Amino acid sequence: MFVTQPAEFSILTPDNGTSIELVEATPQTNPAVTFTWEDVDYGTPTEVTYEVQFAKNGTDFAEPSVMQSSTARSYTITVGALNTIARNYFDDGDPATEDTGTIDVRIKSTVGTTGAEPKYSNVVSIVVTPFIPVPTVAPKMYVVGGFQSAGNYGNDWTPATGAPLEAASPTSQNFEGYVYFANGSANYKFLPTNTGWDGDYGDTGPSNGSYSGTLEQTDEVDCGLPGATAGFYRVKVNLGATPSPTYELTAENWAITGSATPLGWPSADNVTIPDTDMTYDPALKVWTIDINLTAGGAIKFRANDAWTVNLGGADGVMTYGGADIPITTSGNYTVHLDLSVPRQYTYTLELN
Repeated sequence: MFVTQPAEFSILTPDNGTSIELVEATPQTNPAVTFTWEDVDYGTPTEVTYEVQFAKNGTDFAEPSVMQSSTARSYTITVGALNTIARNYFDDGDPATEDTGTIDVRIKSTVGTTGAEPKYSNVVSIVVTPFIPVPTVAPKMYVVGGFQSAGNYGNDWTPATGAPLEAASPTSQNFEGYVYFANGSANYKFLPTNTGWDGDYGDTGPSNGSYSGTLEQTDEVDCGLPGATAGFYRVKVNLGATPSPTYELTAENWAITGSATPLGWPSADNVTIPDTDMTYDPALKVWTIDINLTAGGAIKFRANDAWTVNLGGADGVMTYGGADIPITTSGNYTVHLDLSVPRQYTYTLELN
């Protein structure tokens, strides 16, 4: 049982019960609150060290957080530092709930004299409402399973080398990426990190290998491929779907097309004038082709002989439905289409 030490000097500011609402728009280095206190009397002139201690209300400083240790009789905590400690104390992991809580603050004084006992101030409580920082980097998920070794994703069922998916934005729950499954019978799961199995998602179906399109984290089974068919898949996960998270795998075979290719732009039926199919190279994780291209023309990449999913752009970086890619020099090219980095799809044109 911990017993609060009797106060031997006083905290002057802030007042007990002061409320502080932190706002992300405020510069994180701005002061949030300043603590000042009386000089403590040890009966003889001596240098005193003051330690500012924070603790979650009700813990009686069993494990205090030491915020400053110096001879100064004041301490200013910044917005960023106070937000961090408040979230550590009160964050329940649910962004929909407000994590307001009370932090107890006291000052511990010590001197260098052998055998001298520390002295403590009174306890001042502040009520803090922290903010949840808006993420600046889009989160990732990872596909992990029995496909990894054959697809050049490291060893099977190894989170550290799982195939990545990425959300559409820092706050989005819609993930996308491309994964090669060399074996149609390979099963897999989805992980929120690549550091372990905590929080893994599996299919809601009755047995391993199910492909229902819905996910769960309790009593889940290993996911399977649509029709147990090997291939190169565009993988989508929507963690925000209700009533359950969803996932979708679409097999995609990629081709190059355009006025710079020998065949030109494809016909509407893709039969009279077809695309020029590319080949997937698992070792390089790219689609590849050697092809003659003509200056003054342009190219694009598209999946499954249709314009539904196509990529274009400039300077090697592409977006869905992006601009035609101009060809400025005629010749035979090795063309690589790299879809291995989610939402950062690129191409290279190497003149042979």
